[in-house]
Amino acid sequence: RRVHGAARLFPRFFCFLEHSDGRPPTFLMAARKRKKASSAYIVSLSKNEVDRTDPDFLGKLRANFSGTEFTLFSEGDNPESETAADDSIRAELGAIAYLKNVQGRRGPRQMRALLPDVQPGQQTPGSWTALTKEASLLSRFQRGDHFGMQVLESKKPVYNPEIKAFTLNFNKRVSKASVKNFQMVFAQDQDAIVLQFGRCGDEEFIMDLQFPLSPLQAFATSLTSCERKFGIE
Repeated sequence: RRVHGAARLFPRFFCFLEHSDGRPPTFLMAARKRKKASSAYIVSLSKNEVDRTDPDFLGKLRANFSGTEFTLFSEGDNPESETAADDSIRAELGAIAYLKNVQGRRGPRQMRALLPDVQPGQQTPGSWTALTKEASLLSRFQRGDHFGMQVLESKKPVYNPEIKAFTLNFNKRVSKASVKNFQMVFAQDQDAIVLQFGRCGDEEFIMDLQFPLSPLQAFATSLTSCERKFGIE
């Protein structure tokens, strides 16, 4: 993460693939907070600044004002735009929601990640096209309609009375305590970790993932943890 100087208000994040054979990490993608819209990130294949018309554009992560709900969009037009054509409407690649923390800032965060289903043999992330706000992944989830989506939830940490803090077992992958650290699991299987994200340096984090998450969906989910949450902490 780069947050120094002018980047403090509009941070940039860089995602690299680690190699077990000692080779230097391989750059995968980057995200920057948009200067014209502080609640949105542009994710791309380039380390340089791009917009959504650039060939390196991968997706846009947009948040609500309080930083508690996020949606990852593909390239394409907003369906509410008067100039949007049927074949150019953006798709939802995922959504993340943070729940009210009853223990305030001292308690662990609770979150849900909503992923469109992936079909057998599909080589790209699942997607969902919502023509109205009511048809979005978040709105459908809030109504109890989970059709065509997989729901992940944050793993519940265990309170350690010796250090008076909630803890998760990252198997030595994470070295610094942080409210940003999390693990995602299926509700019916708390031991099968699909995604884990945690601090390992002042501005460095690890991100481990597996199916059904794509690297883009995992990166976007991790970015949401670095945003400030108003009203729930």
